Amino acid sequence: MTYQITFGQYTLPTPQSINDNFLNFVPVTERIHGMDGGFDTFGTETAPQEIGNVAISFIVFTYDNTALQDLVDDLGKLAAYGKQELRKWPHGASATEYRYCMAKFNSVTIGEDLQGSFEQYKRVVTANFQVEDPLWYQNAPNAAEWAYTNGPDNLVWNASGTLVWDGLQISPISIVDYDTIQAFGYTGTAPTPLQLTLTTSAIQTLYNPHIILEFDNRVWYQARWQGVLSGGESLVIDSARRQLILLSAARPPDQEYGNFWVASADWLMLRPTAAQAGVLKVYTERSSDRGSILMNWRTAYYT
Repeated sequence: MTYQITFGQYTLPTPQSINDNFLNFVPVTERIHGMDGGFDTFGTETAPQEIGNVAISFIVFTYDNTALQDLVDDLGKLAAYGKQELRKWPHGASATEYRYCMAKFNSVTIGEDLQGSFEQYKRVVTANFQVEDPLWYQNAPNAAEWAYTNGPDNLVWNASGTLVWDGLQISPISIVDYDTIQAFGYTGTAPTPLQLTLTTSAIQTLYNPHIILEFDNRVWYQARWQGVLSGGESLVIDSARRQLILLSAARPPDQEYGNFWVASADWLMLRPTAAQAGVLKVYTERSSDRGSILMNWRTAYYT
């Protein structure tokens, strides 16, 4: 499969190959004196990934070494771009059907093949990009935005926010009792952080919400907030940034960490399953509790 590749505003020449190491994991098993086998440092959890690298190669045929040098100079300028979206499109994809990762330019190499009278002018150019978060994300932006208005005590949803969560969202789920269960789909091949927002209207309340995520009929993640949402307040649990934000006209946004508990250091994550589905459970303490819950995420892939 051949891709169109862009880095920031720069479009690379049509590649002959694109290779990444996002499926390279780094398990660590230590020998234990006097025992068979070894000790798995990461236990039952998935081993961490290697530092990401994306190598993009293309062939240049030219009799003009000056033109080749100009190309290399252009690639060298990418170092000044800093961290940018590295996007890839398959042939035939629309302008919005791409996957991306956040990358920095790392190096460029030029190979020479001196065989034959014509081949001496063939150059294989490879550009390498380093990726700290070695995953490809699906492009599917939504309107989950928030921004500060009139200071840090006025963090509100708005249509032109400066902090944008770029991912998928499902329509708000109504919380109509103290026991709400909702199935949802996840098509990615890698785990991805969940952003979850609990919201009340002017006449609604939510007491001590407890959130459970299940995959393959197993509880993987839990979170609990000890407190009351009411009068149009919202609580944002942002697992990617490890942030808990209270959106309220009466209370500051960051006072609630002492009342928050999670069962995993990853907070809340979506996991790939064969069924491409999971179950969200929300429990509150009163049968009169009402509100809504919104899920946002970036669909993540290893390739």
